Amino acid sequence: MKKNVILVLVIFILIVAVIMLLLYQKSERERLDIIKERLTFNLIQLQLIELKNVIKEQSTSHSIDYEEINEKFDYLTKGIAITLSVSSLAKGISKEDEELLFSLYEHFSHYVDKSEGVIYSESEWIEIIKIGESIKLSGFDESETISENWSDTIIKLRKLSANINE
Repeated sequence: MKKNVILVLVIFILIVAVIMLLLYQKSERERLDIIKERLTFNLIQLQLIELKNVIKEQSTSHSIDYEEINEKFDYLTKGIAITLSVSSLAKGISKEDEELLFSLYEHFSHYVDKSEGVIYSESEWIEIIKIGESIKLSGFDESETISENWSDTIIKLRKLSANINE
């Protein structure tokens, strides 16, 4: 009888321990997802909207501040790199999403110039205007609801990637 009670007690303790471990792992994954989503919101989505606004403002005023546009591309590429690094280290990103972010990083980094007095050529400026339009068409616009949800953001980033690679 004592052995049965001890055995039941041990099994009960093991079951509770496994449940606690599973809950801990779930809460750890949820925290990582929250961090990833906030990084994406602050470092990518908001930077895309700011870049789009600067491009639109400067293309309509016909007064191009190359330094400001260069700075916005620089902030965006750094935001993508940080999000990619943190998400990869935390193993909280799929290979497909990682490749998407890396391709966007590579594309936007072509417009970052570390030298003083950066000037974009006419063809680059046309491409930059297309990027601004693509950002808006992809759903990154302050007039639309901006979601922190990772899946929603990835859908918009896929649209952006398709639009800028047309």
